[in-house]
Amino acid sequence: MVTVNPVSEKDRIAVLRGISILGIFFLNILYMGNTIFWQLDPRLLGWSGSDRATFAFLTVFLDGTKRGLFQLLFGATVVILSAPAMRRDAPVEIADSYYRRYIWLLLFGLFDVFVVAWDGDFLHPYAIAALFLFPLRRLHPGLLFVLGLSLTIGIAAVGSVDYSQRAALQTVAESATAASAHHVPLTPAQDAAAKQWTELQSSIEVPKAMLDAEREAHADGPVATWTWLREAWFDLQQQDWLSFDIFRESITTMLIGMAFFCWGIMQGLRTRRFYMALLLVGYGFGLAARAIDVTQLMTFSPVPRLSWITSEGARLAVTIGHLALINLIFTTAPGKRLLQPFKAAGRLALSLYFTESLVGMWLLFSRLGLNLWAHFGWAKLTCVAVIVGTVLLVAANLWMRFFVMGPFEWLWRSLTHCRPQPFRRSALAQGKVLRI
Repeated sequence: MVTVNPVSEKDRIAVLRGISILGIFFLNILYMGNTIFWQLDPRLLGWSGSDRATFAFLTVFLDGTKRGLFQLLFGATVVILSAPAMRRDAPVEIADSYYRRYIWLLLFGLFDVFVVAWDGDFLHPYAIAALFLFPLRRLHPGLLFVLGLSLTIGIAAVGSVDYSQRAALQTVAESATAASAHHVPLTPAQDAAAKQWTELQSSIEVPKAMLDAEREAHADGPVATWTWLREAWFDLQQQDWLSFDIFRESITTMLIGMAFFCWGIMQGLRTRRFYMALLLVGYGFGLAARAIDVTQLMTFSPVPRLSWITSEGARLAVTIGHLALINLIFTTAPGKRLLQPFKAAGRLALSLYFTESLVGMWLLFSRLGLNLWAHFGWAKLTCVAVIVGTVLLVAANLWMRFFVMGPFEWLWRSLTHCRPQPFRRSALAQGKVLRI
């Protein structure tokens, strides 16, 4: 049997992964700690001044970007793991190991969905996406980047059709309103548009029956909560949620992550000037597009939204801006010291991810734990995320003093390589090989 050589992780990649895994809890906790229907109407999580400010900050600066960083890192990991298989005569064990790794990750993700009951699990769609990416390992980085960017442009093109249709409807509906104000008879087109606009306006409000059913499920205990959440997850799948995660978001960003790793961008191998330019371009477009969308969203009317066109491009742009910022911080000695603790979190990413799910779903917001569901809004949930993230960061650094990896990482790697891997640092010191 051919032995696959171990692959060491760059410190900077570990730091990026640590920031991503802790940062993603800031968005996940919003679904865990209060109604999941806030995405239809953010006012459901409170609308005080601090809540509105928190909502705007999270939506413009964070929403989807920590997930985006993770997707870029997944792309980088695909390159790292598939590098030994670049030769045409490479041993088949390399491909076997790669596919076992992501099939097991798929099963971990399904465990997160059906046992832990976290509906926002990203492990299973990312694992499926990774299975599609292995055959693309020999493509030139430029082609990988173009493919990823083309998919993003394709998403924008589809969104532009929806935008144009809604804008046309709005124009006719406004003309109907003006005609009614002057007591002018409406044309059939104006009458139909006015009725459709009214229906769209009504659809913004979440039906009380849906909110009541969710509230009752949480009040009735963990079994009722789990059952209600499983039904909600299957409803999401009927809306093509999984295909969106895999094909319209994950693969797109992972392809770009593969290219960025090949170009040395992920690892901080480019110049400070390069990262400054990347930051300005990413934040310049992404934050502006998102700020405009937040302004439109806060009208709470069915106006055409710019985000239907720019959402994926803006998410990717802000994500790349974050990547550039982290690499710029790394160029200074104080910055390195500031980011150093996140390396341990990055090496425990899978274990921390499951810990966040368990803490959020059952310890904090379930009757099994503190029973704090629906007690907090935007601002307070974000404060809770800061506290939980800080505790997990400290715990990760303490853990890594004694262990090589986290318990879920150990299980994942042992299953991937079909043999137990070193777990304690004392075992590693005895010369046992660490494999990923």
